[in-house]
Amino acid sequence: MRLQERCKALNSGLSIEDEEIQMVAQEIAKISGYEVIYQREARYFWQNVLKQAENISTVTPYEVHYLTDILKENIRTQYEGWNLIVGLQTSKPDKAKWILGGFSTANWYKNFSLEHQTHLTLYGTYLKYPDKKYYGQERVMFGMNINYLWLLTDRIFWNSLLGSRWTSNKGKENRSIFDNLYKLESSLVFYIENGFNFNINLLLELDKRKENYHISPENNITYRGSELTFGFTYYFDRKLF
Repeated sequence: MRLQERCKALNSGLSIEDEEIQMVAQEIAKISGYEVIYQREARYFWQNVLKQAENISTVTPYEVHYLTDILKENIRTQYEGWNLIVGLQTSKPDKAKWILGGFSTANWYKNFSLEHQTHLTLYGTYLKYPDKKYYGQERVMFGMNINYLWLLTDRIFWNSLLGSRWTSNKGKENRSIFDNLYKLESSLVFYIENGFNFNINLLLELDKRKENYHISPENNITYRGSELTFGFTYYFDRKLF
């Protein structure tokens, strides 16, 4: 689809039909094979890809370079559909016996276009401390995150996340802690060049905690936090990200 959009952007009569897009997609799916077989994989890869367009012989060398730059675009990893992960977990903290439990995570992805993607995550965890000597004999956690990705241009994207998490820790002697965490996170990333970017991150958090002890009444505590950070990221190899 990116190749088709760039053909239209050239405004030189160059176009790729849907059947040709399918053939190009099949060739792109083989790109890892080119990297294994050829030392200059890009040359052979694009020779085969550009043959799929009937009018490709009419473009200038600059236009060819513009078309072949699609794989260097930073469109992030975009998924479509859903998945469900369920499993068991165990650990052994210092001076404690084994902790047993289970977890589950469900993800749903929807791409409204190449520029807009939403991602919903639901997760839960249950942990049981068999040894009653230690505080926190039982822990239950549920959470939900809603993520929105917006590609403003081929070098600038905005990512935002709205999440909530509910946690219950129950110990001996009727000691318990209930924790509700809400957060809003937003980041703006600008790629100065393909392997170097500048990013701005904003984080807002609200944590409401209720503590209940057998020797004292309930204690309600509210924490509020905010964080604004600036940074640079450099990728030594874009194939890894």
